[in-house]
Amino acid sequence: MSKLLFLLTMIGFGGIVGCTPKLYTMDKNLVLKEAFTQKEIPGQQGGTTFDYLKINFENAVAQSVNMDSIVFRGVTTPVNVSSNRMRLRLNANHAKNQNANGNEEAILYFSKEGQAFKKIIKNINPKSPLYLP
Repeated sequence: MSKLLFLLTMIGFGGIVGCTPKLYTMDKNLVLKEAFTQKEIPGQQGGTTFDYLKINFENAVAQSVNMDSIVFRGVTTPVNVSSNRMRLRLNANHAKNQNANGNEEAILYFSKEGQAFKKIIKNINPKSPLYLP
């Protein structure tokens, strides 16, 4: 009976530990060049205008990390990027939660060498619209 109780306790403990969320470490080494929002306006009549969050990183650091997700304006969006730039198309939920003063922040979750990290990106400001051909 005691062996059965021990076995059930170990299975229960393993289930609890297996469901524990990832613990993220703040990363100071991921260097940001710039982060901004920008509206892209198509040059063709009838084209759709989109808003984007654009983040550019330093080359050497960004190539060794894998971006997992980003939280911007209260919306978590999964991303799978392993380059030195990220371009996220904003949707209606992002627009609904837009900050009135324009100075916003995002939280980027990424992994580097098998370890989970997060980076808080501050001072995300809008840039003037980009007019496409």
